[in-house]
Amino acid sequence: MSDGDSCSLDYHEQGDDETLKQMRELMENSFDDEEEFINYYFEEKIKENKVLVARVDGEFAGMLHLCPREILVLGKSVKCYYLARGAVKKAYREHGVMHAMLSRATEDMKNEGCLFAYLVPEHEEYYEELGFRTVYETVELDLDLMNVEDEDQVPDDLSGEHGYYAVRLRDMDDAALEELANALNKNLGAKYKVFAKRDVHVLKSMLKEHISGNGGVVAIFEYGMGENGEDRLAGCFGYDVYDEAMYVERFVSFDYNVRYTLDVIMRFAEEAFCRRAVVTMSAAERCDDVYNMLGPAARIEDGRSFMLCNLETDARFSGEEFSGASFFDDLI
Repeated sequence: MSDGDSCSLDYHEQGDDETLKQMRELMENSFDDEEEFINYYFEEKIKENKVLVARVDGEFAGMLHLCPREILVLGKSVKCYYLARGAVKKAYREHGVMHAMLSRATEDMKNEGCLFAYLVPEHEEYYEELGFRTVYETVELDLDLMNVEDEDQVPDDLSGEHGYYAVRLRDMDDAALEELANALNKNLGAKYKVFAKRDVHVLKSMLKEHISGNGGVVAIFEYGMGENGEDRLAGCFGYDVYDEAMYVERFVSFDYNVRYTLDVIMRFAEEAFCRRAVVTMSAAERCDDVYNMLGPAARIEDGRSFMLCNLETDARFSGEEFSGASFFDDLI
């Protein structure tokens, strides 16, 4: 009998400090997370997330983190889970432990009434066998900031001289964050059929996560171009800074091109004394504007994908129609 058949599965309970310690050690050994992020996760985020723990013969063998999400599907709010930081200790790998955890987690989510679950796969073929399908693909834009040809960028002070200005979320109060969340939901809804809903709590969590990575979250606005003459949201992104490189996540642009959001990213990277900026964006954002603006300084490669598993037994919902029309990020 495989370990997957014989392992016991239970959700971690607050106060079980020994299992918490083992979960942290497994995360440290299995992923490239910085210590600041791991501290943030185990001090704050784990209180919101559910963690399925696998044991073989009573010994801690693996974990799977279930992160609750409110997802908007064609404007309708549904509850889902993002499956993250799934890992199995080396001694128990390739024995069905991860398969057992995924099967249990998806069954529990189905019983909870969730529409679907999603994740970032390490090996897509493995998850396809479990019913997951790719619905969102990204590209990775690697910018050599020392060789960017276009000098016509946003001014150093980001003052809006070109009609645009940038605001750090850390400088926003709750009222401003709520206004930003509403604008993000409206603009994302016009661009995508499926995306994770933004609210003040989500934005604050996003900010804390990026602060733990020596970075932050930035919104870009255009003066007076809204429907009623108000400033219009033009884009948003989160970033981390490590080893003279800026890593940008959750990139979204609401312009007809991505120029101004990329301008701001490069300016922030320069202010952080970075030599590179690595931008993960939706594959749908790939456009000639990137090449025309950056020339040989830009290298674009395929990035990670997000896969979705339909949990509805009556098949009213299928993720296939949302392929290419979804926007997912991996806020843990």
